[in-house]
Amino acid sequence: MSRHVVSVSPGTRAAAAWQLFKRHNVKALPVVDAAQKLPGIVTRADFVDRRSFGALGPILNYFDGWLRGDALRTSNVGSVMTTDVCTVAATDPITELVPMFANFGHHHIPVLDRAGRVVGMITQVDLISGLYRQTATRAREAA
Repeated sequence: MSRHVVSVSPGTRAAAAWQLFKRHNVKALPVVDAAQKLPGIVTRADFVDRRSFGALGPILNYFDGWLRGDALRTSNVGSVMTTDVCTVAATDPITELVPMFANFGHHHIPVLDRAGRVVGMITQVDLISGLYRQTATRAREAA
């Protein structure tokens, strides 16, 4: 699990979130409120699916806003984030993560503490590494 989690708020501008993806080389950002609770997650795919970045993004957003009568409003993370987020507790055993990644197509799962605050992020690579370490430890102990 990565404990250093780069996160954004629902009000973070989409362009700023996209810069965080590039700067930190991550593919998902938990969206947290002031209490560090998780109202959603935003992934690079969310941006691609909704045309929220790139050269045409600002133009499309402007015309979309113009048609609605709010042309000065800028796209923010809250408008593109996924709100139905699969999460795990920090105390969950690693074996419970396998079905989440294998059966549901998740690539990043936020880890929450008992109070529901984001304390980490687990990826498929983290899962594979953890399972390998457990297997290697058991093999050494059995030898």
